[in-house]
Amino acid sequence: MTPVEPGGASSFGPESTGNMVASACYVYGVVEVGVEPPPVCEGLGGSPVFLITQANLGAIVHDCRPRAYSSDDLGLVKDWVEAHNRVLDTFMQRYTVVPHTFNTIIHDKGSGEPEAVVREWLAREASVLRTHIERLRGKAEYGIQILWDSAKAIEWLAETDVEVQQAKKQVETSSPGAAYMYREKLQRILRSKMETAAATVCAQIISEVRESCCDIRVEKNKRPESGLIMIANWSCLVRADQVEPLGEVLDRAAAKPGFQVRYTGPWPAYSFVG
Repeated sequence: MTPVEPGGASSFGPESTGNMVASACYVYGVVEVGVEPPPVCEGLGGSPVFLITQANLGAIVHDCRPRAYSSDDLGLVKDWVEAHNRVLDTFMQRYTVVPHTFNTIIHDKGSGEPEAVVREWLAREASVLRTHIERLRGKAEYGIQILWDSAKAIEWLAETDVEVQQAKKQVETSSPGAAYMYREKLQRILRSKMETAAATVCAQIISEVRESCCDIRVEKNKRPESGLIMIANWSCLVRADQVEPLGEVLDRAAAKPGFQVRYTGPWPAYSFVG
């Protein structure tokens, strides 16, 4: 299995700065700088992106006003977020990136020059930032979601589980009044059996997944969709040489009856810099 790669009226933003002088810096992330020049790219609203360096650390920034990017236009907000991630994706091709979330803006409430303020911030946070860089070096974040087709799960239990088979027979052979109660009983049994089976399968999969991951964050499962129940949602920190072996593990998981696997990335390692 190969991970699916990321794709790629305003109250404030690059389009609405007018003639006002930028007095802040929008920060995409931090890298360790070397002899290699940074890539040329554009950020939110086409803003030129550049590095502000302090010692061997560089903040990926563009100039902006000291206000959050905000809009009632959800399409515009989506464009901003996608632009933010495109910048990080571009820098990830050359550097180990410590990503910062959308709308990270650094400025001085006084009259300090924004670039000087960023340098001061880099110097102050240097130890923490270098620790993050070393931890993320040669790695990226990948998302894994395990889904189970509820109809196929029920069908599988009906074929393999004696207790489910007995409860189903009681429903089919009882009077209408008694059948109602037995149907309720069958539903309770099915829910319990499905939860147990899902936990067992997840435990088996994650034990194999861990062998290919440097770290794993267990995320909240999302709501069911189109008959699919999400039984696991993991953010994984993975070395470049383990991406393919991890995909092979997930291929085996996807081959289980009724199971589907979503494997996405590489993503900026947001989940591992908090």
